[in-house]
Amino acid sequence: MDDTERLQLAAYYLWEQEGRPTGRAHAHWERARQNTDEPSTTALTVTLSGSNNLSDLLSPENAAVIETTILPAYLKSRRWFAAKDHEIGQVRLLPSAASIDGAGLLTQIRVEMDGTNHYYALPLGILWGDEGSGDAQYDLARKMSLAKVSRGDRAGILTDAFFMPRFVIGLLERIGAGHSVDCGNGAVLQLLVEDGFKDARAQLGGAPALRWLSAEQSNSSVIIGGRAVLKLLRRLEDGTHPEPEMCRFLTRSGYAHSSPLLGEVVQSNGPHGQQTLAILQGFVPNDGDAWTWAVAQFANEAKMVQSHPGSESIDDAQPSRNRARFEDVATMAGCVGLRLGELHAVLSGDLSNPAFAPEPATSADIESWKSATISQLKKAFDAIAEKRDEAVDREFAETSRSTLKAHQNEILAAIESACFSDRNPVKARIHGDFHLGQVLLAGDDAYIIDFEGEPIREISQRRDKASPLRDVAGLLRSLAYAAAFSTKGRSEERVPSEKRSAAQSCETVRRDAEECFLKGYAASAPSNVGPSGPDSVRLLDLFLVEKAAYEICYEAANRPDWLEVPTRGLVMTLAAIPSLRHVLQTPDEAGAKKGATRAQE
Repeated sequence: MDDTERLQLAAYYLWEQEGRPTGRAHAHWERARQNTDEPSTTALTVTLSGSNNLSDLLSPENAAVIETTILPAYLKSRRWFAAKDHEIGQVRLLPSAASIDGAGLLTQIRVEMDGTNHYYALPLGILWGDEGSGDAQYDLARKMSLAKVSRGDRAGILTDAFFMPRFVIGLLERIGAGHSVDCGNGAVLQLLVEDGFKDARAQLGGAPALRWLSAEQSNSSVIIGGRAVLKLLRRLEDGTHPEPEMCRFLTRSGYAHSSPLLGEVVQSNGPHGQQTLAILQGFVPNDGDAWTWAVAQFANEAKMVQSHPGSESIDDAQPSRNRARFEDVATMAGCVGLRLGELHAVLSGDLSNPAFAPEPATSADIESWKSATISQLKKAFDAIAEKRDEAVDREFAETSRSTLKAHQNEILAAIESACFSDRNPVKARIHGDFHLGQVLLAGDDAYIIDFEGEPIREISQRRDKASPLRDVAGLLRSLAYAAAFSTKGRSEERVPSEKRSAAQSCETVRRDAEECFLKGYAASAPSNVGPSGPDSVRLLDLFLVEKAAYEICYEAANRPDWLEVPTRGLVMTLAAIPSLRHVLQTPDEAGAKKGATRAQE
């Protein structure tokens, strides 16, 4: 994989992390490029008094320097700051800050942009002199420095305390103690500990090794002693955060295929609400995520076809660095389906908890889902029409554009009048942002992680109940993207016949994986995802149509040469709707018909 492909993959991850927003492709590429950049220490110096109190950092004089001169540029360089393409108006250090055993201040900042306030967690600490010199655990703390610091004749650097070992260990011990910390100005830091913390802490020992995750995204995480993960939530929002809420529920329910919750750090601001600042979870030893593994397996399939068309195997095909022990993508997908079904069963199993008790999906819910799909379809039709000349597969793009345009009214009418075959559809708590990147592979098993929901949605919306089939649709579309990613961008390396053969081979693998995923899910889920009746539609197909239409709008705005990927998915799903079968053909059917015509000629 060359540098361009690595950047493309990193940018794709950022897009997935942010909930697949539109119009931010440039920002995603810039952030991907910044992953290898190291900020230099600001030349400005923050001066402390002769005391040894870290609260001096927040004195009016120091706060003014940090807010106006240091933070605006620093935020733009940080990967977790999600608004790099917005103009920063005003930055303020909030006066309420918790001192973590003298190792650092758990500080919040308020950033004004476009007339609204956004809140972020930025712990502050000081490395004095040569502290940690030569110790790899201090490398990130030095790279994340904000400014120079002086106290008399003593010099050091002001840095993000989350990357200081003593701050991490101090916060870990604070969570274990379960004591509250007065932050001043009416704010209190609440440290909530779960039953599993005591055993996990005993396994960590006295001085556990720390490993910060290098691929920082919207949050910052550190693995502690290979047993626990401490995640600092950078973007802060008022209210109950869905990730610790979901993890607490799953842990107490005995669900074994996600990270168990060990503790939570919540700052309560009295009448002004509360925010979750950090989450402590058990670490799942793993071989990497399912996206990376699947892309490698699809690429291996494509390479086999390219090098030896028609062969069963090839010794020199590039292996995946992920050491997960699955036979193939289909086996992996079947396992993921099983675990997702079990997850949904647990999330639907407690009728006594109002936040998790499943509810029947009413006719109003279904009409709302239809309306959302129709609205997204209309946007997708416009996007396809506008970008007709920018697709790589011009023939497919033109055929699809013409077909969709000619039958647009029939398609919309089919969605509007659809009768669904699903028995007793429900609304329940779901993952909410499910794709292959949210699955860790460990040997021959799979674990589901990251229960934050879609980052672009409000925190209260991420806790809304929805159809579990939205998670199913998310994984199916992710499989389609993994298959496409393995062959996309390599058209120059292949003659057309080899490119078609590689794509067809990957498509066969994808279909097998999809079938195994759905079988695994149906075996353990509380709902039916089987085939629809002769005149009915699966709710799953409705969500697949909506998701593919959403992807079309994103690709049209940001990567027009990728339009064919979600467009193929849209055409295939629409063609499965009974009332549309006579007007739409799947890409495979169209290709077979075209081949038969050429053979006759």
